[in-house]
Amino acid sequence: MKKFLTSSLLLASLLLSSCGKVSYDISMYKKEMTYHDNFKIMQLTDLHFGIEMDSDKEIKHLNKMLDIAKNEKYDLIVITGDSFLDAKKAHVNLLINTIDNANIPWAYTYGNHDFQGQYDSLYINDQIKKAKNAVFVDYDNDNIHGYTNYFINLKEGDAIKYRLFIIDSNSYHPTGFKYGYDIIHDEQIEHIKNIYKDAPATALAFFHIPLTEYQIAYDLYKDGQIIGQGENNEPCCPGYTDKNHAFNWLKNCGVIATFTGHDHVNYSDLLYKDMILSYGVKSSDLVYHQDDKIGYKLITLPSDVGEFGLNKIESRFVLYE
Repeated sequence: MKKFLTSSLLLASLLLSSCGKVSYDISMYKKEMTYHDNFKIMQLTDLHFGIEMDSDKEIKHLNKMLDIAKNEKYDLIVITGDSFLDAKKAHVNLLINTIDNANIPWAYTYGNHDFQGQYDSLYINDQIKKAKNAVFVDYDNDNIHGYTNYFINLKEGDAIKYRLFIIDSNSYHPTGFKYGYDIIHDEQIEHIKNIYKDAPATALAFFHIPLTEYQIAYDLYKDGQIIGQGENNEPCCPGYTDKNHAFNWLKNCGVIATFTGHDHVNYSDLLYKDMILSYGVKSSDLVYHQDDKIGYKLITLPSDVGEFGLNKIESRFVLYE
């Protein structure tokens, strides 16, 4: 993790990449898990634990979803940002301990609100690193923008069946007198390209802030021009620019589906230019939401990679009791 990269370091990184050389050890960012047929991933997003929450109520609901994950034998939980808002250290500890106590491997990336709390910028990282079931990598001074830029290879024997990119889409960016939502930065894309060139694999990408293409795809879907499922009940709120063509680069690096959060009442899954663009289901009733659209997204990875499609992604709604 390093929030800013100097232009000279970025230039050096680009030059090294363009020459086919990598100036760091890619394996430092790698985690591995054993793949089996119909590997199941639970995506949780936008929990927003913080000072205004009823802790007993929220933990009861979270445990209800985690019990489903245990009973249905899900293999991995991926949390895609905005886990916290106006939080204290106690809220961070409560969420991490609750997730970890489910004894299911779990991965984590950040949203735009997670650092709006009463702790320093590395506190969440430090607590996750102590968790026994966390599948997590971040380095304090690696010159890559953001706090999570790692990947998980799902291995079948020696072969990579699927790769999961866990990416920080960052938080806010100054746009004159205002702030827009941030993006996946150039050096992060270079990092993903390096990983792919080192070992190509079919991949899914998990991050918080959606790409510009999410709104383009939804407009086409409502017009009947592409296939999809689910609904968006608010406009897409992507990053402030798409000039680095993150969609294209992710696709070029083997990504067949992206999974985000951020827009709380959207839960669509859309097939756009041979890539699935998926919104997670908001996983708590904190901040704005729809009462009957709270839960998680279930992603199933079949043994035949060619069979992965919209029918392998399901919005699961779990009502509060």
